[in-house]
Amino acid sequence: MQQVLKGFMLVLMAMFISTNIGATSTTAPLQVQSAQAAETDPRIAAIARYNQDAANETARVRADQEHVSQVVGNLKVAIKELRAIKESDERRVLLAGSGSDPITEVLLRHRDSLPPLANQRRDLEAARTGAASAEIGRLDATEDLAGAERTNEAAEALIADQPTGHATAAELAPLFRQRADQYLRPLVSALTSYSAILAEEVVVRSEYTELLEQYRNFIDTHLLWLPDMPVIGERDVRGVTDHVGRYATRTFWGAIGEDLVDSFRFRPFRWIGGALLVLALALIRGRGFRFISKTPVPGSSTEAGLVNIGSAVLESVILAAPIPLALQFAGLLIESTPAAATAAPFGSAMHSVAGYAFLISFALALSAHGGAGERQLGWSLSTMTSIRRAMLALAAGFLPAIFVAQASLNMDGIAGSEEIARWAVIVALLVLTAVSARIFRPSHGVFSGVIAANPTGLISMLRPVWYPVCALLPAVLALGAAAGYVITAITVVENIARSYWVILLLAVGISALGRIGGAALDRFDLAGQLEAREEARFEDQLRSFGRLLLALVTVAGLAWAWNDLIPAFGIVSNMAVWTVAAGEGSARVPVTVRDAVFCVATVVVTMSLVRDLPGIINIVILRRFPIDRSARYALVALGRYLIVVTGIIVALACLRIRWNDVQWLAAAVTVGLGFGLQEIFANFVSGLILLAERPVRIGDL
Repeated sequence: MQQVLKGFMLVLMAMFISTNIGATSTTAPLQVQSAQAAETDPRIAAIARYNQDAANETARVRADQEHVSQVVGNLKVAIKELRAIKESDERRVLLAGSGSDPITEVLLRHRDSLPPLANQRRDLEAARTGAASAEIGRLDATEDLAGAERTNEAAEALIADQPTGHATAAELAPLFRQRADQYLRPLVSALTSYSAILAEEVVVRSEYTELLEQYRNFIDTHLLWLPDMPVIGERDVRGVTDHVGRYATRTFWGAIGEDLVDSFRFRPFRWIGGALLVLALALIRGRGFRFISKTPVPGSSTEAGLVNIGSAVLESVILAAPIPLALQFAGLLIESTPAAATAAPFGSAMHSVAGYAFLISFALALSAHGGAGERQLGWSLSTMTSIRRAMLALAAGFLPAIFVAQASLNMDGIAGSEEIARWAVIVALLVLTAVSARIFRPSHGVFSGVIAANPTGLISMLRPVWYPVCALLPAVLALGAAAGYVITAITVVENIARSYWVILLLAVGISALGRIGGAALDRFDLAGQLEAREEARFEDQLRSFGRLLLALVTVAGLAWAWNDLIPAFGIVSNMAVWTVAAGEGSARVPVTVRDAVFCVATVVVTMSLVRDLPGIINIVILRRFPIDRSARYALVALGRYLIVVTGIIVALACLRIRWNDVQWLAAAVTVGLGFGLQEIFANFVSGLILLAERPVRIGDL
């Protein structure tokens, strides 16, 4: 009887406590009730404590949701205002031009009022992290709700966790039902709404960051040729002294260390994976250098085929990869860490200089003793020595200076950062001037072999033009940085680096073209399958087509290197020449200057292919298959027809001319074939049949 009364009193007390807890949302009464329950039974106290935590979490989530809703609303307003300002500035520039003083003042004022882009990216990354955490919390709360709704299982689990309590499973089951209905279900609902508003924040922040980046690029493009600092003076010396003193403090290096630890904790698996990848490439790099140092240099051009050259260049890429890849990985991971405020500018600078480091490492790998330049490309010892010395000078002087410049420019509001950025840019450009004068020297530079092999070629004839430009452009930029054009100088340096890539690949392509052609023709000589006249003709055709491809690649590469710097390129390329009808009821489609250029390039490439196809096919086919001359002639003839048809289709597509637009012409041609051109067309088809069946072969008559 006493046990029954005791159990009845426990149930009444538990119901009383749970009712009071469910009826209030403040923490003080909940703590009082939990304390009373703990004195009575630890199992009931545990439920009260769980309910207390759920109520507090629900209140926190709702408060955060209200704050995030306000942030999202403010961002939407900011997007609307920024888009209106951007469109207004675009109209101003279109009407008055970017060179007028009023427009310049407006753009400068708007650029100064823009928030730092790095902060927006960090906020976006933090919003993504918060959205992911909220979604995980919602899933956990949903699982807790499902577990609480299984009251008997939950009660048994609580009894197992609290063996000193007295409440039974039957007595605890109503409390778990009440916990599920009054605490966990509201928490799941609040977390669902909170997760949705955080996802919306990520979308809105992404839109705002993208719009801000577009607007800053628009302003920088039109203000590129305007000074962003006063002329160099005494202020720059004092600024450098103050800024360098900042790096000598323990506080600075302690903050850097904390940021690196936070970055590793934020994304540990990416740090570990990147480190393992760089370590693996470094091991391959060490073995690769030992391998190529022991590899003998081929004595005949017959060993320098396309596969060998491609493998050697790929080997150089792998050898050059570890250091640039390490800079890229570390820079991106540090820059994307939300809390790494001190180390973020250096992470961004590491990310920026990774491309320069890869260019230097790749050129060093190509010009190493026994490397691809010596083994496969036929570069002279003086050329490789000149390239190695130039790249080592860039690694020792240019790379650290440009790193300091990039990091200092990313330090918003730090005293002396702009001044030290100016000095670093000047040092980098002076080093680049000395290196450019050496690496482009006609006698021992990257084009020395090309000039010696073809003294009457275009590169040799234009030496008085391109060499002074390449050598003196960095010096002119250094003077511009001293005059206040720091942003202009560092932007043009990026374009110069792209141009270096184009020139380096052009030098590799020219050398490879000569070696590949010579190797293939040597095979012909050994096989005894070509007459001297055919051999000379095939050689001319192969090299003619190779020169055309290299010229097109060079023009396209230089256009890519300087396109973002000269807005006129983009304006002209998008200028409409005429319009064509896209269909009935549809708007007319413009044919731009870019389309016309692509059409002309297609026609030129098609004509060159048709002219040089015999040499290309003979060299490619004869290297692999023993095919007689008649079969080669048939392949060349059929290939020419196929290339002509393909070129016509592509050229018409560039001009937005479709089949529907010329089907009337095809119908007229069909009628002409049926009446006036029957014999000609029949002869053409008969010729194709003869080419395919080859009843008559070359040399039969």
